[in-house]
Amino acid sequence: QVSTEDRQPVPGKWLWYGKQRVQFRPQPLWPAESTIHVSIDPTGMRSLRGGFLPHPVEARFSTGPDKRIEVYLDKQRVNVIENGTVIKTMKASTGKSKTPTGTGSFYIYARFPTKTMKSTGKKPGDPGYYEVKDVPYAQYFYEGYAFHGAFWHNSFGQPASHGCVNLATRRNNRRTGVNEDAGWLYQWASLGVPVTVYKTSPQSHQLVTANEP
Repeated sequence: QVSTEDRQPVPGKWLWYGKQRVQFRPQPLWPAESTIHVSIDPTGMRSLRGGFLPHPVEARFSTGPDKRIEVYLDKQRVNVIENGTVIKTMKASTGKSKTPTGTGSFYIYARFPTKTMKSTGKKPGDPGYYEVKDVPYAQYFYEGYAFHGAFWHNSFGQPASHGCVNLATRRNNRRTGVNEDAGWLYQWASLGVPVTVYKTSPQSHQLVTANEP
């Protein structure tokens, strides 16, 4: 059972990852600013292939503010939302027409202060091959798609990537007067923060421009 401190059940489902890891995914999200209790009876936790937990599980943790990230492909903008308020808007460079950024609802599932990024399924010399070392502030939200700093271009506000969401960074950047958007987002976000990528900007979402360079 997964519930809040006042015994309200948290809807969701358990997913097995490999032979030794099981994960609870709330639907749609963890309630913000709440204490969560987890109590698992191993006799009721069996996978379709017969996997089971050898011992009972009792856990308790607290959730933080309601944090969300929204990406608008038509505006090439990223909105950072906390407790229902847009606290920052950043220019971005998402995927080009031949390497578009996927739309939909995701969440940050992996984070790296620096990461070597390579094209998948290609070898050096193949069309479209790339390898970039020391890419700063990488936050993956769907397969190989990630938010990360891009020090190799200054085309923020228009598509320029292989599908990732490029943000301005001072790390490894020879230009001066550059925003540290990627580092700011890395410090603000965490694993599990929901990410929604929109093809077009919903009319109900007013973009904030006060924080733009």
